[in-house]
Amino acid sequence: MSPHPTLKATFASRAETATHPLSRHLYKLMDLKASNLCLSADVATARELLYFADKIGPSIVVLKTHYDMVAGWDFDPRTGTGAKLASLARKHGFLIFEDRKFGDIGNTVELQYTSGAARIIEWAHITNVNMVPGKASVTSLAHAANRWLERYHYEVKTSISIGTPTASQLDEDSERSDNENQKDTPEPARADSGRKGSIVSTTTVTQQYESADSPRLVKTIPEGDETVFPRHR
Repeated sequence: MSPHPTLKATFASRAETATHPLSRHLYKLMDLKASNLCLSADVATARELLYFADKIGPSIVVLKTHYDMVAGWDFDPRTGTGAKLASLARKHGFLIFEDRKFGDIGNTVELQYTSGAARIIEWAHITNVNMVPGKASVTSLAHAANRWLERYHYEVKTSISIGTPTASQLDEDSERSDNENQKDTPEPARADSGRKGSIVSTTTVTQQYESADSPRLVKTIPEGDETVFPRHR
């Protein structure tokens, strides 16, 4: 039996035919970073988790976490561990997969995803459910996400480009950001890191709806939180 055509297709071509925006974005990341690695970060402390995310981030496209087994997890929505992970995801260009395996009744699953101390929806790009509740839990998570988006301002970010941004491009981005700020849809400014060579420049790391009030889209980029990451050949 001949192999399925997709097995021989490049990540770039698979991105063009992907129907889900997150799948399409993931394929683009895999193509741009020349990597399909997912790091399962089963570490004991928040300090270790952030350390590995920063050191290995440039080489991976997905970071898999288990927040409830991490000692010292800071739950602050702006400056806590989740917010810092999201910052590193922007800096290095990877997605965060919280391996939560939701497995309760609908309302409980919704609250676990959007509320409580962790507020997983605000920093994790991907999550999953246990096979026992199955489709019902997936439906509940989808409803929870839709209601969450209705409560918060959000915007869609999808731009991905290759190459060092020019001065004119940076100026255009700055002007565009100023105009959008007047409309209460802030966009993080793109910083010129001064790096040379081949880099990948991204407006954001996720190709999906993003809350304008989320730690992933703060109005000012913290020091060291760049929106460019090296391209690995």
